[in-house]
Amino acid sequence: MKKILATALLVLPVAGFAAGSAAADHPVKRHRHRTSLLGQCSKQAHAKGLHGPVRRKFISECISAAKRAKRTRTDAEAGTGVETDGGSAA
Repeated sequence: MKKILATALLVLPVAGFAAGSAAADHPVKRHRHRTSLLGQCSKQAHAKGLHGPVRRKFISECISAAKRAKRTRTDAEAGTGVETDGGSAA
């Protein structure tokens, strides 16, 4: 009986991990991307010598701009984005 219980305690967590691993990949990748953006924007803020609230605002705007740029690239590649010609009506 103890062997069955021990085996069940070892197998169930592994089975649960394997079943949930595919769903867990996406949030991890999203977190890594945000962390990467944060690092890049932080380096830019450091290069500009920003500190305090100004630095936080700069980093926030930098991350937002990077996300917008990525979304625009993704939409353009998928053919769903609306491309503009710079405002000229020819």
